[in-house]
Formats: sequence, C-alpha cells, structure tokens
Amino acid sequence: MRFYLLPVLITIYFAQFVSASGQNDIYLSQIAGDIIERLPSKMSNYLRESNTKIVSKPLAPISHNFCKNTNVSTVFGMTKKGIVYINSNIFSLPKESFENCRYTDREHLLTSTLVHELAHVYDLKFRVSSMDEYVTLAYAEKRNIKHKSKKRILDVEKITLLNKNSSRSPDIYEHENIKENFAVNFEFYFLDEQYACHRPSKFDFFSRVLEEGRERKYKCYSEEITIPTSRGLETINISPDNVKGVSYLFSGEGDDIASSFGHAQLLLELCSNNNCSKTNKYTFSFVADIAGSTYSLYSGLTGKYQSKLRGTDYALTKIQYNVIELRDITEYPLKLNRTEKTRLLRFLLENFWEYQGNYKFITNNCSSELLRLFKYAFDDKNIYAQNIDTPKGITEFLLKFGRIDKRNITHISGDTVLSKGLRKLGIRMEAKNYIALKAQDREEFIINAKKENELFILLLAENIALLKASQDYFNILTKRNDLSVDLETVTFSDRRDKRRGYGIKKIDSSLNERPALGLDEIQELYEIALQQEPKSIEAVNAKDELDKTKQNHSTIINMLKNYQRSHR
Repeated sequence: MRFYLLPVLITIYFAQFVSASGQNDIYLSQIAGDIIERLPSKMSNYLRESNTKIVSKPLAPISHNFCKNTNVSTVFGMTKKGIVYINSNIFSLPKESFENCRYTDREHLLTSTLVHELAHVYDLKFRVSSMDEYVTLAYAEKRNIKHKSKKRILDVEKITLLNKNSSRSPDIYEHENIKENFAVNFEFYFLDEQYACHRPSKFDFFSRVLEEGRERKYKCYSEEITIPTSRGLETINISPDNVKGVSYLFSGEGDDIASSFGHAQLLLELCSNNNCSKTNKYTFSFVADIAGSTYSLYSGLTGKYQSKLRGTDYALTKIQYNVIELRDITEYPLKLNRTEKTRLLRFLLENFWEYQGNYKFITNNCSSELLRLFKYAFDDKNIYAQNIDTPKGITEFLLKFGRIDKRNITHISGDTVLSKGLRKLGIRMEAKNYIALKAQDREEFIINAKKENELFILLLAENIALLKASQDYFNILTKRNDLSVDLETVTFSDRRDKRRGYGIKKIDSSLNERPALGLDEIQELYEIALQQEPKSIEAVNAKDELDKTKQNHSTIINMLKNYQRSHR
C-alpha cells in the first residue's frame, strides 16, 4: 500500500467514515480514503454527503485456508442500514493465506471488500441493480408477482437470476441475487483493468450510468467464435462490420410438445472473406441441451436441462427444421441502426461465452431467452417491460414496435411441395404421415412407381425419412457407454477455459479446444440407414450398423443426383 501523511483536514474527514480504534482502523481509513477519492464522482459525492460510516468488527471467523476451502462461505464484510462493516479478522490473516489466491494480500482483500460494500450502499439509494438495462445484462428477468399481506394483495417486483454458469464467472457470488451481482461486477469494473475486455456491455453500462465517461482504449476481446456447420467446425467473425444483415427466424410448430409452439432463432448474414458482395448465413438460438441424457417431458417442464446458445449455419438449420421435421421457416429482416446492431452482436457474444441457464419448455425457453438480446439491443423502456414466452409472441412484438422490414419477409414452406407430389401419385396423406410409415410399407410405393418423376418424389421422401431416422438413431448411439462421442464438442465450442479468466475470450488468448469430432465421423453417424430398425441400446453394434446401411444411403443420393442431371 501507498503509505503517506494525511493533512489534518482529511484526517478529520476520515473520522466521519471510520470508527477509529487502534492501528487497524487507521490502516482501514487509509485504504477507504484512497478508494473514495478514486471512485466515480457520482458515487464518491453521495458517500461524502450521506456521511457513510465504515466500521471494523469481528463478523465471523475466517479460515487461514479460505482460498482453498471454496465450499465454505466466508464473510469479509456486510452492509446494514447504510453502515459498512468490515470483518476485523482479515487483519490477522497470515501471508500464507494468500498463496495461490485471488487476493494477493490483506490490502487487496480489504480493498475488494470495501469497494463491494460501498457499491451496496450506493445501490441501496439509487437501485442501480434494479434498472431494466442492468437486469437484462445480468441474465435476469423482472416480473411482478402477487403478494398477499394481512390486509390486501400487492404487486411485488421479483428479479430472478437465470445464469448458472460458474466456470466463466469472476466470482460465483454474483449468482446469489441481483444486488450481489451488481456489487461483484462493480468491484471488478473498478479494480480489474481488463474488465472491459471480458464484459464490455457491463463496462459500458457502469461508465455511462455513473457518468464517468471511461472508454476502452482498444477492442481487446475476440469477436470470433467456433461453431459446428455443414462444412465441419468453422470459425466465424460476428463483428458489426462483418455482419451485413440480421433477421428473426421463426420455425413453425413441431409435432411434440417441446416444439409445439415453434422455435425462435437469430439469423446473421455474414460477409464472406471480408467481401460483402458474397455472404453466408448462420443461425443462433437457445436450446435445451439434452445430450447424454434421456429425453423427459417432465425434465423439460421443470428446468432439468441446461439452456445454451447454439450456433450453426443456415444450411443445417433448414435440414433440421424444414427438411427433416417438415416445418415452415420464415425470415423477418430486422430494422437496426448502428448502435442497436452493435449492442445486439456484442451481447450475443457474451451470451455465447457466459450464459448457461435452466431451459423450461413453457416459461424459460428459446423465445424468452432471445427476447433478452432484443431488449438490450433496442434499449427501450416499453420493450424492457415485455415478457414473451412463445416464438409467435416474438413475431408479434417485433411487428408491434416496427422492428421488421415487411418488404423483405421470406417464407419457406415445410412439406407443401412434397405433400403435393405425393397426392399426384395418389397417396392421400401429408408428407409427415407418409414418412412416419414403416420402411416396408413405403417400399411398396417405390416398387410400383411407373415414371421417373414418381420415383424422384418417392426417393426424395425416402431421403428425408432416412435423415430423420439417422438423427433419432444417432441420439440412441450417443447414450452408449462404449461409443466415444462428445456431443458438447459437436454442438458447442468449449467455453470453459478457467485459466484464462471470465466472460468473453480475449484476443491475445487461445482456447484449449478439446479434440473435435471430425466431419467424416459426423457424416458416418448420420448415414445410418432407415431399414435397420433401432434395437435396444445393449444390442446395438455401431460399426456393423454403419457398414450395413452406408451403401443404401449412397445409392439413394446417387439416384436423386442422376435424376436431377437428366432433367436439367
């Protein structure tokens, strides 16, 4: 610490802040004085005007191994009725307590604790943690609930934290509640010079709300992420300059209850190799991570699955929803100015790296999670007030607030073309019902096909059925203990590198990626043939099933390609 003689006037001023009793209180007063002088002027002025008191007293025992005993809760300080209490047991901690510790020494611990508690004092007065923008940035939701008192029923504001990802957190105490979330993040904003690199959106919020005007001197976080695509694992750049357009993508209703309301996604059109005359499209959405577990409706309704932000290319999205599941897809181009676009993409990046919630099919789902990104991007009090839990609700909300470019809406029908083709062949059923038939029943239609165009329609339906069955079969195979498939690697980039800090990945750091599942391996798993009905998990021999059915799928694809070549 910087020890220096204080003028008499400042020493008297400190007496207002600290109950002076002994050497420790003098030491604490020096640290407090330094902090007060360096705090944003809006905060320091209020602390002076309110005559905030700082008192040291033994609040609770502190283990000398507190840094290693992470499972034990340690009280360093507390704020009660506007008075800051610092645990005096900090002063007796030996140097050994700070070996391999987040805090370098006693001064560092005292400084962090004081900043944290002074943030509580300020928040108690100005309720910064309850501001709509901060609630959104904290991955939380604000709802009014009915509270019954002795005399009447009151509307009470309830703020619930949704993020459960401790691996990318600077201090897991931020997950305790919204007030602790604010205090922890202000602590790092004030003390960590790299905070703007890890959490740029919160950095901008603090700087703006506290009227400090601090700015990042340079862009120190990476805007590149790695996602699985139809071309394998691909690294893309989602910086505002590289994103040509942003759309809301609505996938129509599916057959099961989990998809019965449709699916809400974000569609980004990226410039190809810095050339915006050529673009590639990618989709991002919040999904329930069911990998490695048995699907359960009860688990989906009660939040037993993790909610993660997944990215992939538009080609795979269309195969999944439009081809395999025969669901309609509609693109709604968004009207975004430069600031809104920047806020949306930056917060998307932060959600990709930091967020992991509990997915609930009804209340905390793809729509409510995506709405959080729109709230921060548009930064409008009327939009912050929205609570939407369905994809159609997102569409209506965007239309209501004039955020959709109605002239360029694109709709891709699911099974319309295939259903019409089947009806021409005299098959009076929707495509999804035809595909649900057993392979032997569909085979009769193929054998009796008299014309090439009839065969083409039937083979097209067969290929869709094959893709759907392959996906279902793939899910069964991945549950086998003897099949080494890591779906986390296939579906999500590894964002759990604890050694390189919290929040967004920095430009000058590189992730320790786990070995990725190769594209050929993924293709092989998706080429499991339809004719082989899935057996019990114990009876499945993955290699044999792959070998038996690979040729069948290749034959169907080649027949389709040959037909298309001959009819150009």
